[in-house]
Amino acid sequence: WRAACCCCALALACAAAPLCFERDSQTTARVPAPGEISYQIHSYNDLRQWPQLLRRGVRHFKVDPTYLNSSMCAQILHVNAEDGCLPLTHDNPVAALPQSAAVRFDTLQSLLDFVTLPSNRHFFTTDRVSIALCLKFRDGNICGNRRAMAVLRQFFAAATQTIFQAGVNVEFILDGALTPGYVRGCMRSEFQAPPM
Repeated sequence: WRAACCCCALALACAAAPLCFERDSQTTARVPAPGEISYQIHSYNDLRQWPQLLRRGVRHFKVDPTYLNSSMCAQILHVNAEDGCLPLTHDNPVAALPQSAAVRFDTLQSLLDFVTLPSNRHFFTTDRVSIALCLKFRDGNICGNRRAMAVLRQFFAAATQTIFQAGVNVEFILDGALTPGYVRGCMRSEFQAPPM
């Protein structure tokens, strides 16, 4: 796992690559080949959109898991989750009530399932795919929330197992409320990168 500096990343289109370098009378700057300039797709929390992006060569994503307590999981996702759950949504999913029956949310578990589906797995076995997890936590300090930390531990244990057992080349980057530091010092000790 890697910690990100912030929730935002520079996004440059490959088509604009020749415009990114200046030339002066002393030197000639190298113009990168298409695909050399990296970019991150932000807040693509609907996994139904990912196959098209992966076919186009996207290798850096940011998703927005939002911690919900068990009662909110039951109301919004219609699941029984004792410690809570992590739907992928940038916005507060409570705003989706009472029409939440019509709203569909992917979760961090469905992201792991997506990576290992036979129809998708080939996207994750060659070039590394990085997925920034920009956690949204609206209930104070996450380090002091035993249930939220239990849900995160369960996810990272499942992610580690998935990566090694499925042989996928996926890197999760800690972002948002997962970023270590300030009042979230527990993140540094809790979620160290597994040995490779």
